[in-house]
Amino acid sequence: MKIHLRNFALPVAVLGLIAAGLFWFFWRTPTKTTTFRTETIDHGDLLVSISATGTIEPEDVIDVGAQIAGQIVAFGRDANG
Repeated sequence: MKIHLRNFALPVAVLGLIAAGLFWFFWRTPTKTTTFRTETIDHGDLLVSISATGTIEPEDVIDVGAQIAGQIVAFGRDANG
């Protein structure tokens, strides 16, 4: 049984290129470092504010009406008399 070098040359070359590429990628890539900034705990008041610009528009508009049978003679008195 003869083993021909031509049958193995291309797969060995491809595997060698893949191995070389992986070696280069993992050894050349710099390691990422994580830095943390710390602060001391401070107690104080919490201020919450909301601001908006524009026109206030209702979500739903409902017409409220009443029907009265008969003649209106007088209305009730208000807070000022």
